[in-house]
Amino acid sequence: MKIISLTYQPYERALRQPWRTAHGVWSVRRGWTVALCDDTGRTGWGEAAPLPEIGTESFSDCEAGLKHMQSALSGQEGDTVLKTLSALLPNCPAVRCAIETALVDLLGCQLNVQAASQVRLNVSAGTLCDFSSDQLSTLHAQGYQVIKLKVGVQSVEDEIKALEILHKELPDGVCLRLDANGAWDFEQAERFLSGIAGVAIESLEEPLAHPNEQAWTELQNKVPFVLAQDESLQNGLLSTTRRVVLKPMAHGGPLSSYQLGKTLQKQGVETIVTTSIDGPIATRAALMTAAALDPVGRWAHGLGTAVLFEDQSGFDPVKAVMRA
Repeated sequence: MKIISLTYQPYERALRQPWRTAHGVWSVRRGWTVALCDDTGRTGWGEAAPLPEIGTESFSDCEAGLKHMQSALSGQEGDTVLKTLSALLPNCPAVRCAIETALVDLLGCQLNVQAASQVRLNVSAGTLCDFSSDQLSTLHAQGYQVIKLKVGVQSVEDEIKALEILHKELPDGVCLRLDANGAWDFEQAERFLSGIAGVAIESLEEPLAHPNEQAWTELQNKVPFVLAQDESLQNGLLSTTRRVVLKPMAHGGPLSSYQLGKTLQKQGVETIVTTSIDGPIATRAALMTAAALDPVGRWAHGLGTAVLFEDQSGFDPVKAVMRA
């Protein structure tokens, strides 16, 4: 299979409400839909949606990378490209994700519907300070047992109070997955963890702005739930990390994320797959990765992000095989 052409078109999807994290606020997700055509006339589809705060390249670097690959891929064998993609674009994981996803599509790798139907989801419900009792009731009625909320946006004290109130309203069997996006120094993280003792927490992602072995170990020893590395994994796995979050957009695509996930699992590390609030093509690729890494549905994966968009067109084939 030889690649004949690469084309790309920009897209943007508005969010239903602004997305607030420790990194800032954004209300529109932007990226490019990528098409790879081969010498038999087939087309494979990918998606490049950079988000520098999770470890991808900038928008300008992403666009430049796509433009460069238009000429670099012409006439190349597909399997050769898969083997050399990381070396060709070491600093452009979103571009690699788009091309790798399109190549997987061209190679005829189909979504395993049976395996995908076993993938459990957490639901991304926005920021703790914006979360309401009505939202909790709605999500519980929809069957979600793990609700993910962003923290590190308000003061530590305000968020502890909010979690104490929310904990009293949590239905039986429902727990919270929190994500601080590296908001705190050690003292702030320690205060937060001490303050939420007794709250039904499933895990906390990225509590530290600058994680290191000693600080991470001390914090993990203070709590019964797992602390998870996400964007900080770009700087290496900490020795006491028990869980990682893999975003194919930040790790170069579904195959690259699967290979990394299998390596981590062999070391006893739990692997959670999430989107980076992507469009339908990248969400499907993330679902394929989650199904391959967790075929029995052991963990809840962060794939229920289509609900965050005003326009959810294109997501139906993916949503049809997902379960809360």
